[in-house]
Amino acid sequence: MKNCVLERNIAMKKIFAVITAVVIMASFGLMMASAADEKLALTVSSASGAPGDKVTLTVSVTKNPGITALKITPALAADAKATFTGAAKKGITEGGLFEFDITKSKKIVWANAASVTDKKEFVVLEFTIATNAAVGTVIPVSLTVDDSLGADGKTPVQIEPITAGDITVVAPTTTTAATTTTTAAATTTTTAATTTAAATTTTTAATTTTTAANNTTTAANNSTTKDNWVEVTDPSVDNPPTGGNFAAIAVPMLILIAAVCALAVLRKRKVTE
Repeated sequence: MKNCVLERNIAMKKIFAVITAVVIMASFGLMMASAADEKLALTVSSASGAPGDKVTLTVSVTKNPGITALKITPALAADAKATFTGAAKKGITEGGLFEFDITKSKKIVWANAASVTDKKEFVVLEFTIATNAAVGTVIPVSLTVDDSLGADGKTPVQIEPITAGDITVVAPTTTTAATTTTTAAATTTTTAATTTAAATTTTTAATTTTTAANNTTTAANNSTTKDNWVEVTDPSVDNPPTGGNFAAIAVPMLILIAAVCALAVLRKRKVTE
């Protein structure tokens, strides 16, 4: 009987020891989890771009003990080849009050009525790379936490060191536009050349010269050979004298006849005497 009771006590002690170990381990795990979320952790992503480009980096909450408000400012080195140019809501800041005006301040303000414990994106930051930034330059980008409120809305939350991001300057991407060549059909137009000659009228004063000429008429014999016969024709028959030729022949003939007659008269008178 005593042995049964002893064995039962030993078994109960073992069960109690196991339960105690489980409780201790669970408590330790809860303590570790609670300790891990005692501070707020923020991480900045990285990006790359060519000189003159605009790039965006995302700020994310990686540890969150519970927050109701947060005010941050992007941080760049004084000689950084980039400029902070804008911010936009994302993730946590899409709920609650979000305030940002680049013309007044570079500070980003967020507040919410209830505590938020989400671990996700918080805000998107925009930067413009300087046009004279050398290719290969790495520009670190961090944050400054200006103010915060924890889950109670009264006490500032503890912040872990910021995990900074960076901007890497790369060579510009060359885009080759497709070239379309259009060949127009060649059109040849032939224009007939027209030359207009101006009519030129030349008036020449007619000069009339009158020359007393001695006209000599030679009767030519026209011979026609037919079958070994020679036919002699009077040229005056086929070629009757025209008005000008007739006068040229008649005048000398009349003179000659008159001279013959005068000679005959003189001879007759001489005979008579």
